Amino acid sequence: MTSETEITTLNRKRVSRLQEKFELLKNDYYKITNQTEFAEVESSLDSVEDDLLNLEISLKTSINQLKCNVESVSLPNQSKGVPIKLPKILLFAGDEEWNLFKTQFNDLINGNSQLSDNEKLHYLRGSLKGEAKIIETADDDFSSLFKALEQRYENKRVIVDCHIKNILNLQVMKRESSEDLRILLDDVKKNLRSLKILDFERDKLSNALLLNVVLDKLDRETRKQFELTLKDNEVPDFDACLEFLERRYQILCSIHNNNPTKSNSERLKSFFIKSNKPKKCGACNNQSTHSLYQCDKFKAMKLSDRTELVKKLRACLNCLSEFHVISACNSKRSCFVCKKKHHTLLHKYSTPTTDPNVLPSSEPPVASPADMCSAQEVVNNSESNSFLEHSRASFHTNGNCKSVLINSAIIYVKDSQGIRRPMRAILDCVSEASFIRSNAANVLGLKKQKVNIPICGLNDASININRRISAQITNAKNDSQLGY
Repeated sequence: MTSETEITTLNRKRVSRLQEKFELLKNDYYKITNQTEFAEVESSLDSVEDDLLNLEISLKTSINQLKCNVESVSLPNQSKGVPIKLPKILLFAGDEEWNLFKTQFNDLINGNSQLSDNEKLHYLRGSLKGEAKIIETADDDFSSLFKALEQRYENKRVIVDCHIKNILNLQVMKRESSEDLRILLDDVKKNLRSLKILDFERDKLSNALLLNVVLDKLDRETRKQFELTLKDNEVPDFDACLEFLERRYQILCSIHNNNPTKSNSERLKSFFIKSNKPKKCGACNNQSTHSLYQCDKFKAMKLSDRTELVKKLRACLNCLSEFHVISACNSKRSCFVCKKKHHTLLHKYSTPTTDPNVLPSSEPPVASPADMCSAQEVVNNSESNSFLEHSRASFHTNGNCKSVLINSAIIYVKDSQGIRRPMRAILDCVSEASFIRSNAANVLGLKKQKVNIPICGLNDASININRRISAQITNAKNDSQLGY
């Protein structure tokens, strides 16, 4: 009995060495053969590998049986008290894994005559996980549990559905990657091989469907390269697509191997430059954590000065970042006023009229006084000119003076994001209410409320105001605040 065990063990070692040699030969063959020749012998290689694996499993089972027989003969009175060490098998979670699990379990456990039903039941429960682990039976013995697993998972329809869903739900390649491409190819071939074992052969229709499923999972560049290989009006072949993807995988691996550390070194270099460079505001020239658009000094500048400073700093005209130009800007925001690709602080307010009695509007929006309500257009009418311009026109037509001196001041109004924006206000000490131009309200982005309020001005002229906003107004030092 001992000699038989030794011979079987020796044969098992020989099988292990054969497996190692087989792997080496197969790897060498991969390097020297082309894709067409490899596809022809791939099934033969898989068959040889399966035969070696089954032979090793059989030898392991024989060795265990011989060891059990030796122990039972030499120690007849202690055989029941000696625990049997069984080989490990893959845990079973359910569905399409059942056939492989059943084969291994029958070869290693169920076919072992030295094990009792209770021991087999214990080992079977320990080999289950996930959904399969919660299955219960009325008798609570090995035969009933194994039969319940067969009834639950030995379902050809369910297994086929699982493989088809695996193909339909292949992982989408979001970028050009050899690792992701390898995973996609392996998943496709594994599920197609399992379907073939279940006698589901491919035909022209299934090939066309599979081709479209796989192409939808490819990244943009790989899909583009495959399309370039096709001729006009040619129906692509699925097998040809798989061969192309195999070549594509080898190319990506070769590129990655030739440049393994280039991208990492560049990222590290960029990281150190950004972390070590002291950050200073381009407007106030003080080392600070605020951005250019948050700088009070920058906001207080004239429009022309702000534009000139941004160009001098070579900053982005859209987000005011000093680390890239507008062509490389990824921000989805744009000007609140005209919606064009520049920052709101750089928006140029143009004046359509050339009346010398009308104030120019190159500065930020102006808040209008209450006593100028003789204008015939409301603030919220998009076709009207500015409130200030109509008010000035009213003064000019109703009086004999040719010039008007109006008190004004630079104030700061908080927008919807809490940023203080500079605006020029007209000061009127006798006004009972405060007014703001519609385009200025649009710049602030504050929530508007619908109202219908009549406003009376000079000569008992009356207009209706149809929008109202709430705003916080501060001075330049931000030490005084008013709410409107």
